[in-house]
This record gives sequence, C-alpha cells and structure tokens, in this order.
Amino acid sequence: MKKSLLLLGLLASLNANANLIQNGSFEEYSVDQYASAHISSNGSCTTLNINCVANNASFDWAPFTGSPNEFLEIRDNSSGVAQDLSNFAELNPSTQSGIVQTFLADAGFGALSWFDKGRSGEYKSANYSYSVLLNDNVIFNGSTTSISDWTQLSFNNVALLQGSNTLSFVSNSAGDVGAQIDNISLTQVAAVPEPETYGMMMFGLAMLGFASRRRKE
Repeated sequence: MKKSLLLLGLLASLNANANLIQNGSFEEYSVDQYASAHISSNGSCTTLNINCVANNASFDWAPFTGSPNEFLEIRDNSSGVAQDLSNFAELNPSTQSGIVQTFLADAGFGALSWFDKGRSGEYKSANYSYSVLLNDNVIFNGSTTSISDWTQLSFNNVALLQGSNTLSFVSNSAGDVGAQIDNISLTQVAAVPEPETYGMMMFGLAMLGFASRRRKE
C-alpha cells in the first residue's frame, strides 16, 4: 500500500514545483548598478528608449504586443530595492504597456505569485493600477497596495493549457510611472494525466500487486 501511494505521489509530482516562468526576477538583464534601462526588443534604440540597451540577453520577456512603449524597463535597485536579488521591472508608464512571456505547461492547474509595489517620494500618489492575464483570462485587475514595501499576491488553481501558455502584466495607468514587479513564479500543482501516464500508473500498480502476492506465497 505504501509503495502504491509512493508511485501515485511520484506521478502527481511530475512537473510540479519547477517554476514555469523564465527569468522571473529579471536578473538575466544586464543593468548598471543603481540605474535603470529601457531594453529594446528589436535590437535598436530610439529617442523614446531612454538609457536604452540593445540586444540585452535573451528575451524571455517581451513588451506587450501593440503597446505604445515597446521596450522593457528594468531597474537595478533604482527607485527602490528589489524584492529578490537586485533587478526588478517597472510596467511601462502608458496605458496598455507591459510585459509578456510565453511558456510551455501541461494541461491542469498552477499556482501563480508575484510581488508588487509603487514608488515613494514624489510619485507616492501616482496611479499604479495594472492587470495580470493568463491566456487572455484576467487573473488580477487592481493596484499596488504599498509604496514602501513589496506585497506578495498569490493565486492558486489557475488554469493551464496543454502546450503554449501566455502570461501578461499590463499597465492600466497613463501617468509618468507604473507598478513595480518582481519575483514572478508559476508552478504546476496538478496536471491532467495523458493516456500514457495512466498506462504507466496501472502497470506500476499491477507490478506492485504481483510482488505483494509473491511475498505472501
């Protein structure tokens, strides 16, 4: 019985615990210490891209499609301290600007979490509203709750598709600044087993039953 439960637990834990999101803390981007950079997605810098860095690492994250400001804004302990390590992202300060990442998953459910905060000082009264979408389904639509401390937001049992999925963080603010985001994590907590997985499970249980009968004989 214990071995059966162990086998079931092993199958259930496949693909669980691993973060499906790449570069969730934005540390792969090279930014000068205590500075910020607008990272171009197409390898070129324009007058809009202040402190622009072209061809900066692999683009796990991309600007939200069709956004007015199509670049990533990454900060290295600038205008605040990162929640995890040294880098974090600021959602570009234009309505419908933001970041998006496409990733692979098994059909089932996941646990999504991230940290957010606003900016203190002269920007403390700014509008930090934004939305989080998973496969175009709104997971969160609101605003940061703190301008001084990072706040974690967690959502369990978010629906994942088999194969390609898309996670987006989109600014709803038209002001000069946007919400700051860090330490994004999405783990698979339950998957819908494929027929092959069911077959393996049944075969394993049959072998355990056979071994148990042999011991009794």
